[in-house]
Amino acid sequence: MITNDRMIAFIDSFDKGNTPFLEEIEKEARAAEIPVIRPATQSLLRFLMAARRPMRILEVGTAVGFSALLMSEYAPEGAHVTTIEKYEKRILEARKNFKRGGREERITLLEGDAAGVLEGLRGSYDFIFMDAAKGQYIRFLPHVLRLLAPDGMLVSDNVLQDGDVLESRFAVTRRNRTIHARMREYLYALTHEPGLETVILPAGDGVSLTVRKQKPVEAWRLEKKKLVEEYRRANRTALRGQVVCAGSSLMEMFPVEEWAKELGEGVPAVYNRGVGGYTTTDLLSVLDICVLDLAPAKVFINIGTNDLNNEQETVAEIMDRYEEILNIIERELPETVIYLMAYYPVNYEAASEEMKPCLRIRTNERIAQANQEVEKLARRHGLRYIDLNEPLRDERGRLKAEYTIEGMHIRPEGYRAIFPEFMAYVRE
Repeated sequence: MITNDRMIAFIDSFDKGNTPFLEEIEKEARAAEIPVIRPATQSLLRFLMAARRPMRILEVGTAVGFSALLMSEYAPEGAHVTTIEKYEKRILEARKNFKRGGREERITLLEGDAAGVLEGLRGSYDFIFMDAAKGQYIRFLPHVLRLLAPDGMLVSDNVLQDGDVLESRFAVTRRNRTIHARMREYLYALTHEPGLETVILPAGDGVSLTVRKQKPVEAWRLEKKKLVEEYRRANRTALRGQVVCAGSSLMEMFPVEEWAKELGEGVPAVYNRGVGGYTTTDLLSVLDICVLDLAPAKVFINIGTNDLNNEQETVAEIMDRYEEILNIIERELPETVIYLMAYYPVNYEAASEEMKPCLRIRTNERIAQANQEVEKLARRHGLRYIDLNEPLRDERGRLKAEYTIEGMHIRPEGYRAIFPEFMAYVRE
């Protein structure tokens, strides 16, 4: 045991256990001397399923399917587990157990050597559970990291080898020295790779939790603060009574200010005050800089798509903040004509692996629902609601693949497709 036996017994005494079916599978496996994850690891997996709520789960090492069944049982509704196993007898048992549990549709078992199977996999996984031959972890790692979603988690079991990994290589039996060396190499890679953050826990037979390092929030905020300050300085020499565009990155990336200038005389000045990553709350905090200070004759707003990334927040809550923005503009600039722009579609199938987790939340269905509410909001305030999306949609209503950078943001060619119609509203 890695930790004191009494401590483990005490902690395990609080474990509420699994479903009767899982307990039956575990009992059968232990009777057949087939290893299954230890109680502490089971508790950890149940917790992580609830905390992380992964929808795409990959397991390396199926055995008789106990841990795959456990993750499938405690993952969110609609989650799918893909698991890999090469031993024929265990494959047969696992398939039988998946069928017994009624989980054939939620668990896919891939047969073959894990390195070969991993090499052929595409896409990304929110949660990866490594529970195969311990000496092969380091061999699987490059493939696993390629498949791990940007905000995903890699959980590796049995990393302390019943405490052997702590010992000198000469203190372990000769036959285990290769595994000992490779596991130490694996743990070193997880803890010293610049893009990873890893914690090693003495739970069960040792478990490591690994995530990718994200860009510091403060650095992102500093970039946006600098951009807003640039807008503040630019406002000092900008013309009043012209046209302002406000919103998030989908507005910031629209080169409308430059393109409008190219049209020559007779076209109002168009000032783009979009800020990438901004939500309705963020725009409220800088509404004076992005809209009010310029006292525009017209303002075009496209804000709220980043709010849609929060699946815990309802569209109604987002619209309440959107309406607060409108109330302020209407009160401070009663002569300004306000246009509410429909949110652009997305394309999950054309998305980069880094973008897919976001687009599993910001779906076209959720966008369509939000657009209906934006249109209602416009009608309630007597404002103009404009939908420029027709040139951007493919036959399935998605953002055209050739117009998107990574499934959500739009290439200049896409903006060119909507620019003429946009300028028609500017000129009217």
